Amino acid sequence: VLVADAPRPATPDSRGRLDPGSLRLLALGADGSAAAAEAGLEALRHAEDEAREVCTVWPSDRASLSVGSNASRDAFLSGNLTGHDVIHISSHAKAYQGLADQTTLYLAGASGAPVTAAEIRELDLDAELVFLSCCEAMGGIRRGVGPAHAGLARSFLSAGARHVIASGIPVDDRAARVLARSFYSHWLSGATVEDALRMAQLDVRNAEPSWAHPYYWAFYQVMVPYCS
Repeated sequence: VLVADAPRPATPDSRGRLDPGSLRLLALGADGSAAAAEAGLEALRHAEDEAREVCTVWPSDRASLSVGSNASRDAFLSGNLTGHDVIHISSHAKAYQGLADQTTLYLAGASGAPVTAAEIRELDLDAELVFLSCCEAMGGIRRGVGPAHAGLARSFLSAGARHVIASGIPVDDRAARVLARSFYSHWLSGATVEDALRMAQLDVRNAEPSWAHPYYWAFYQVMVPYCS
């Protein structure tokens, strides 16, 4: 686990924009857990490596990494997110028809229950960005059930996140790994959140011939809190 220095205020860059490099990143990755297996979700292959690669892109003194058993439900709900400005989560998610608050995020831990959307909504966040690189296995998609990410995104926004990036459909975890690394590289280079995502999507589309299909990159979107 990489531990970041004590918090310091985010600073603007030379153009007056928020400088992402001054923000504190927490990257969590879980390839699988007993609870996910019991829910019929196959283990991921690249989620933990994705979290590691996101940390390598970020300034090393501003990045914290939690993978495997360290990316647990208990750590997630016990204040581990407090003080981080950017939260990247690569893991499984699952939706349940008519039960939005039961939409779940599967983290690590031998016997821990998944984190529900209702529990996430009760967190006290002050995060500039939450990136949900989450995958519901293809076998878990059921007719009439909306994407798990929509419920999770709304919960993170309610908890205090100013931006949430998520995909509206299940993701290929290898392509997601490439997209995440590319997004953070572009954001740190001065692009806005929205522009960095668009450039990352194009990077994935052009990375491999098979990834030209929109399935691999087109369904990520940036969500912000609704203001009436």
